[in-house]
Amino acid sequence: MGIFQELKERRLVQIVVSYLAAGWIFLEVVDQFADRNVVPELVYYIALIWFMVGIPAAFLIGWHHGEKGKQRAPRSEIAILLILAFGALGFSGFTVSRFTAPEVDLADFGPDPNRVAVLYFEDTSTGSENQHIANGLTEALIEQLAAVPALDVISRNGVAPFQGTGVSRDSVAAALAAGTLVGGVVEPVGERLRVTLQLYDGASGTPLPDGRVTLEPRTPEEILELVGELGAEGSRLLRQKLGEHVDIARGAAETNLTAWTLAQRAEKLRRDGERLAGAGDLEAAFTKFDEAQDLLASAQQADTLWARPTVLRSRIEYQRSRLVPNRPVETTRYIDRGIDLANDALAIDPTDAEALASRGTLRYWKFLLNVVPDDAEKERLLAQGREDLERAVRLDPTLASAHSMLSSLYFRTESLTRGVLAAQRAYDADAYLESADDILWRLYAGNYDLENWTEARKWCEIALARFPEDPGFVNCPLNLMVAGAMEPDPERAWRIAADVEAAADPNSREYERLNARITVAGVLARAGLRDSATAVLDRARADVNPDVDVANDLRWLEAQMRVLNGEEDEAIEILSRLIAADPRHAFGIGAEVGWAWRPLLDHPRFPELQRANAHH
Repeated sequence: MGIFQELKERRLVQIVVSYLAAGWIFLEVVDQFADRNVVPELVYYIALIWFMVGIPAAFLIGWHHGEKGKQRAPRSEIAILLILAFGALGFSGFTVSRFTAPEVDLADFGPDPNRVAVLYFEDTSTGSENQHIANGLTEALIEQLAAVPALDVISRNGVAPFQGTGVSRDSVAAALAAGTLVGGVVEPVGERLRVTLQLYDGASGTPLPDGRVTLEPRTPEEILELVGELGAEGSRLLRQKLGEHVDIARGAAETNLTAWTLAQRAEKLRRDGERLAGAGDLEAAFTKFDEAQDLLASAQQADTLWARPTVLRSRIEYQRSRLVPNRPVETTRYIDRGIDLANDALAIDPTDAEALASRGTLRYWKFLLNVVPDDAEKERLLAQGREDLERAVRLDPTLASAHSMLSSLYFRTESLTRGVLAAQRAYDADAYLESADDILWRLYAGNYDLENWTEARKWCEIALARFPEDPGFVNCPLNLMVAGAMEPDPERAWRIAADVEAAADPNSREYERLNARITVAGVLARAGLRDSATAVLDRARADVNPDVDVANDLRWLEAQMRVLNGEEDEAIEILSRLIAADPRHAFGIGAEVGWAWRPLLDHPRFPELQRANAHH
């Protein structure tokens, strides 16, 4: 009997084909269920394993049992089927273990490698004559990589404090919680400049293997070509390391070499001016600002279609105005000049988000300074500033400074909720913004006033970690204890009060000391120590005087703590005197009475105080 005749009689082909068809249909059904999350994906892989093992089993069963009539299963068949079954069970167990094994979180081994800090490039030229080029290339690379969704790139405000400090790379990475560092060197090679990029492991600060690239040396006239090439090479290195889709848009430089170089030199002068102002030397700072303005004006002449130099000039005028807030004539001159420059930039590009943000910031700042006597003009300034800032963040949602200004504006003129949301957007866009302390304060204080205690506590902790010597943030755990958001701890409260006094500026130390002590009285009240709370409040009252408490804020705080301590009649007496003298304080948000005053709702004299407060 030939082999084909024997196969036909054993019906081997029909059995195997039938098995393959039925198995394929079954796998398709399981696959559809897995795609729709009806069953776990693991079920499909287990089914696939048994299907594959079933193919040789189908051949074996067809060969031994395909003929008509009764057949006995030989021992060899049983042994092979058992081996196949145990093999399927083994593969199934291995697959289950792979699927159910806990995922390895890279965060357990250090910071997220996708969180990237681009360190300011080192200039090795004599006298740092190319530092402005190194700075410009660094900031261009930061901007390009920040646009990549797969990366969390720290802003230039975050890395700038470490420039030239000699702090080790691993310490910088730890401070910024960066898993990957990008460093660079700009070095002269004859008449050309050579740029080298290097990736570093954030946890150790060591260079990464295959994480280095040296770009072809360029003449100073060709330096702008490096902007696009740097972004491309930086993204390539990061893609190799992270295994992510890290690509940037490659485009032509936005200006010519002369304008770009002048703008970078001006930016360096502006930063020098900032440092001098921080050291208290305003005259030297303003000289640097003047020099920067001259260079930026020349940059604008070198490229009349590039708006950025004029935007930077507008920002410098804003910086000047912030440094002399007590000289209204001088401040107004700087503000008006800054607004005019922002208008010039918008004449070049009406959709320039940074120009809109600068103009909106200046208009809002002028409103806050109260240098405009006409009420209608003040309201117009406020509306225009808000419109500019809101349009700026619509055009560029990453403009942290504009979100920050909007947060301040909303806190003063809109709802606390909108102010908190804008502050959150500012912090998300740039946690290292120059005004990060103000943003964190709004996030903490706004959530506190809205009685979002969990969020208030979170932002208090974040702010304390970032600004451990700021008296307001040192004091925030006391306020949370008073509100009941934290367990009252009198011993810790007194330690915090001492820390607040130590951290305070000498000019405001007495105010901060009394503020902290009055708040400690609230903690004592929360802890049930009412007599101690009363004694602390009485001693603090004796020390409060108009020179220390110009706006009567400490008196209002005392009234709150008296309410918390059950001294409602005494609180009403304090409030009566305060409202008669200064009705600007409110009892809550809108029509809702704040938590501190709610125990007074049943007091017979409180409605009268509310009416007097609302009347004013």
